[in-house]
Amino acid sequence: LQNAVDQVKIGGKIYLGLIDGILTVANTGIPFSFDGVKSLMKSNLSPKRENQNTIGQKGLGFRSLLNWSNDISIFSNGLSIRFSEQYRKKFFEEAGINEKTALLVAPEVIESINMEDFDTIIKIKISDTSKTSEVKRQISEIDKFTLLFLDKITNLTVCIENETTMFKRESDQNVVVISEDDKDFCFDTFRKTGKIGEKN
Repeated sequence: LQNAVDQVKIGGKIYLGLIDGILTVANTGIPFSFDGVKSLMKSNLSPKRENQNTIGQKGLGFRSLLNWSNDISIFSNGLSIRFSEQYRKKFFEEAGINEKTALLVAPEVIESINMEDFDTIIKIKISDTSKTSEVKRQISEIDKFTLLFLDKITNLTVCIENETTMFKRESDQNVVVISEDDKDFCFDTFRKTGKIGEKN
């Protein structure tokens, strides 16, 4: 979710869906660049390192998905690639390399999909049912309070199998209104800036 938020511009939209063991993350905003793909293939090369307004800056957030999957597809700005154990093994066997290599060093070009209203769509095929349960647990923890702190997002849709929850965020100065399906929640917010550890 945080990786998607980092790419979103003000007024952005995010979709998170877990259906039939496939986690889909879609967002509007800045699409994947060539440097972004390189950062996946080699950690610590994330182009976000130059932007201090993003939380993820080392390309490690995406790589953490490998704990859940060995089959990840990315669709963004005309880019359609897939990282899979099946293709990685085939690629290096054909090159005569039999040593164990990292999954993300061998992207496969695949067919594009309908992007609908999104700029980037990532599909993660969860590798087993126990991991699917953990993904479902984490997604189900997303609620109206999550959106309260994501000030660039106006629409967040969370779908787990047949259950869909739609969140909408609107703000006017220090007042934030978050809609969860057809219920509205109003929050008074206060902001304080400074460095951690700084004494008043």
